[in-house]
Amino acid sequence: GAPGYDTATAGGRAFLFLGGPAGLAQTPAWTASESQAGACFGFAVAGAGDVNGDGHPDVIVGAYAYDAGGADAGRVAVYLGTSSGLTATPVWTYTGTEAGGVLGASVAGAGDVNRDGYADVIVGAPLAAGGGQALVFHGSAAGPRATPAWTASAGQAGAWFGQVAGAGDVNGDGYADVIVGAYLFDHGEADEGAAFVYLGSPAGLGAAAVWSAEANQAGAGLGLAVAGAGDVNRDGLADVIVGVPFYASEEMQASEGEVVLYPGCPDANRDGVCGDVAVDSDGDGDPDATDCAPNDPAIHHGAFDIPGDGIDQDCSGADAVISPDGGAAPADAAPGDGAATPDGAAARDAAPGEAGAAADGAAGRDAAGPDAAAEGGTGGGCGCRAAGPAPPPLAAAASLALFLLIGRRPRRRP
Repeated sequence: GAPGYDTATAGGRAFLFLGGPAGLAQTPAWTASESQAGACFGFAVAGAGDVNGDGHPDVIVGAYAYDAGGADAGRVAVYLGTSSGLTATPVWTYTGTEAGGVLGASVAGAGDVNRDGYADVIVGAPLAAGGGQALVFHGSAAGPRATPAWTASAGQAGAWFGQVAGAGDVNGDGYADVIVGAYLFDHGEADEGAAFVYLGSPAGLGAAAVWSAEANQAGAGLGLAVAGAGDVNRDGLADVIVGVPFYASEEMQASEGEVVLYPGCPDANRDGVCGDVAVDSDGDGDPDATDCAPNDPAIHHGAFDIPGDGIDQDCSGADAVISPDGGAAPADAAPGDGAATPDGAAARDAAPGEAGAAADGAAGRDAAGPDAAAEGGTGGGCGCRAAGPAPPPLAAAASLALFLLIGRRPRRRP
């Protein structure tokens, strides 16, 4: 991308260079420009994956200063790959609706978060209301859909939430996940920054982050850069890498910076414990760890409780009685409203009837997420786990370095 490229209108330009046996070509095979002056088209560019399922990879380009939706509302565009290269015009565009939101300041392929066979894209608007926003658009045979299937925000003014990337499949469930950075996020220290992982599922991304990391150092800016790292240790789980550009240790100069690798981990029971296995002895879909009768397939969370038979079929902790609306009263969030329990059994749900509450009975951001340590977990959450100690206090002065970290298989202990 060349967001300040001096075309007739200086709206910016994006370039594609084709690979070959000798490496990349010296001249671009494709270019695209923006006609609106100062749009900063090309400020963010990324491979989008195959958004329309035709077998050709596609690309996404951001223009964060595009003004059609308001001054600096931003816009993103997807160009389709074909047997002859990228299309001259975008198959899809999405224009920001909030002035100053700078949608398109970060763009990425999200992978296939709902496993429908089409790649999805994720877009950041870090200056949108609520401290910034990330949006995911599902792919389809016609390209990305017109409206976002998922949005998330920091919920904290000025957090700069919206540095986005595909994370790969960090928990090994077969669905692509995403990571979002908020480098000015405050949680104990001002502008320490944070990064959040959201898991894919058949319905798309979850509403709440299952994992987060913080710098624990004022002004460190963790999350200004985030990316999927691939599977660096070949354990079958994707890992993520996060930049902390202003971090300093006692051995380093002030604001020298740091990069941190967080390995993926399976958390089948979503209890904040990495590496657990979902054992389901009776095959009823409820893991033994949460099944009150792990050897009886007729008794599990979600089963219909027959009132008055002396058996707790739904693991609610008591044999049910009929509520006025026909549901089982102990598991009915609102007995009498004529509707079944909307989000789970009351015995397990911190706030029955509010699907965003923690599912383990503990209020907080997520049962297996950022507050997991307080609930008896590792603090690593469902998607990934933290690596290494907390950052030490600040030092002084500044410098710059670039490092290449090579992945390798872990050594087996004797």
